[in-house]
Amino acid sequence: AGMRSKADTEPRLQRLAEMQRLMHKITEDINYLSMRRARNELGDIQAILSGSSDLGGQTFELTLTRTAWRNPARFPRSNLQHVSYRLEEQKLYRKHWIFPDQAPNSPEQDVLLAEGIISARLQFQNNQQQWLDQWGIFIEQQDQLPRAMRIRIETKRFGVIERFYYLEPMTIIKEEES
Repeated sequence: AGMRSKADTEPRLQRLAEMQRLMHKITEDINYLSMRRARNELGDIQAILSGSSDLGGQTFELTLTRTAWRNPARFPRSNLQHVSYRLEEQKLYRKHWIFPDQAPNSPEQDVLLAEGIISARLQFQNNQQQWLDQWGIFIEQQDQLPRAMRIRIETKRFGVIERFYYLEPMTIIKEEES
C-alpha cells in the first residue's frame, strides 16, 4: 500500500509544481514589465501590454515586454524579453523572442507551461475603475497600462486560481526606446 500511495502522490506533486511554476512565471513577467513598446515582424509598434480573453475563457492571450532577463552566458542580446502567453486546446504556452523587436523569422522559443486548463480569463481595470476583457487594442491604451489586471485560471486538478496585479506606473521601469 505504501508503494501505491507514493506512485499516486508523485504525479500530483509534479502537477502542483507545474502550476506553481506557471503562476510564478506570469507574476515574474508582470513584476518586471517594461514600458518599452516592441515592434512586430512588420515593423509596427505594439502596445506596452496587450491581452484579451473571451467570456468562456477559451481564448486567452497576453503579450508584454519585460526587463531583467538574466544573461549569465553573456549572449549578444538585450536584457529585455518580449513574451506572449496563449491558451490552446487546454494547454497554456509561453513564447518569448530573443529580441524585443522582431524581424521576419526572428528566433523564438515556445514552451508548454501547463496542461489541463479548463479556462483562462484576463481582465484589465481602466482609470474609471471599469473591468475590461481586452487591453492594448485601442490607440489610447497602447502607451499606457491598466490600473490593475486580473488573471483567473481554472484547472481540472486544482480548481480556480485567481491573481490580481496592481500596476503602479511609478514602479514600472522605463526603458529607452532604441
